Amino acid sequence: MNLNSSDASRLTVHVAGGDYLSGLGLVQLLSTSTFVELTGYSSRGRDAVASAREESPDILLLDSQITDHGALEAIPEIRRVAPSVKVVVLAPRSDRTVEQMEAALLAGACSFLVRDFTLEDIAAALRIAHRGGFVAGVFPRRREAEAASGADSAVLARLQLLNTRDQRIVRAIAKGRTNAQISREVHLSETAIKARLTRVMHQLGVENRVQLAVAAVQAGI
Repeated sequence: MNLNSSDASRLTVHVAGGDYLSGLGLVQLLSTSTFVELTGYSSRGRDAVASAREESPDILLLDSQITDHGALEAIPEIRRVAPSVKVVVLAPRSDRTVEQMEAALLAGACSFLVRDFTLEDIAAALRIAHRGGFVAGVFPRRREAEAASGADSAVLARLQLLNTRDQRIVRAIAKGRTNAQISREVHLSETAIKARLTRVMHQLGVENRVQLAVAAVQAGI
């Protein structure tokens, strides 16, 4: 199913779903994003590999339950035939989530997302992955996310009030930079970077670098 768009400025994403209905639902969800261009959809692992080679999307969003060719087999093949394509794995919640995440990352995936996401969650995660960042974790269930929407708005507002240097550090976090890399970019010691990040995360009420990166992307920093 070809979903090409003429807007070259958007993030190109191919969706490889485990079954037609869940894959189609994901396609419909992402189609409402203002910066995602869907290049296609495939329901089988072999088709996902072929699409990565032919379409060369920025991101291939791969369901862990892809049919006929398991995700762990498809990931290294995708990386081999289309090394510029970043593979983001999407998986259901289960008792094996951590084990699946480790296996997917070892196979070559750049990020691992757990279902029960909102559009804002997954769109922000795809942007982070495209920038070279890393997202591996569990997003809140939809009802929990909706209940926290007021708090999320407050976090975004506080991000905009950060001084220029702190915003630059947060922007670097969203790009997946380490403290050592940020230290060289902003000409501060790693100790100073760590202290600033601790203070910023406390001010924003976020618990870790992933939450900070997602908030930064959502805020457009």
